[in-house]
Amino acid sequence: MSSLRFILAIIQLLVLLKSLSAPYTDCWTAQSAEPFSPGSITCGPINLQDAFTALMVPSDYGSISPPFTPIAEFKPTMTMEMKKVCLIAICGMMTLAITRDATPQSVAEVGQTPPPFSLSDEFQDLHRLEDYLGKPIILYFTHNMCHYCTQVIAFLKRAQTRYQGTDLVILTINVWADEGELIKRYKEAYDLPFPMLAGKNLNLLRDYEVNYVPIIVFINREGLVQRLYHHYILETDFLKSASAIVEGK
Repeated sequence: MSSLRFILAIIQLLVLLKSLSAPYTDCWTAQSAEPFSPGSITCGPINLQDAFTALMVPSDYGSISPPFTPIAEFKPTMTMEMKKVCLIAICGMMTLAITRDATPQSVAEVGQTPPPFSLSDEFQDLHRLEDYLGKPIILYFTHNMCHYCTQVIAFLKRAQTRYQGTDLVILTINVWADEGELIKRYKEAYDLPFPMLAGKNLNLLRDYEVNYVPIIVFINREGLVQRLYHHYILETDFLKSASAIVEGK
């Protein structure tokens, strides 16, 4: 995909460079307050602000006459100023196409390896996702004002009891917290027995597409996302997803 985007940008650039080498005129068709008469030509550099404004003029003017000829009626030869603008735009698109693919954004998807992260808890101990891969993992994204998320906490506690003695890992992530204070308040308010990590991290929020909470991610022993919920779920769905990663069902 990136190669195709780059090739198209190169083709556009070559076409533009060819047009730059052709003869051009600095004349453009003007429209005065008087009824338009063919041949009324104004020479000199075009006003770029007027030119861009022309793009916004509708094709059906009704009783209103635009202050100049619409862009569709410009002479085939572009002014050099407009060509320069287009050249800059093409170069910008090429740069964007190259840099966007040079630094791809990894987004959590079912069947794919979850995006890595390194987050600290309230004791400043660092937790790296890669250290837990190979075990069944439940990631639970929340924040301090998600009161209905307390039901998910009950699901997590029952899953911990059900799979006690297994290698199930439950990590909760507070997307408002960038240090330990909010984590301590959350754990005290909801009697949370699981590790909670400070998740106010732009890369994390982007990678897991955190626009709201709760978000629940189930990762299997193969290190792949098995289930991904960007909304509240019923306990039956929660337990079924937990069973899938712990028992392989």
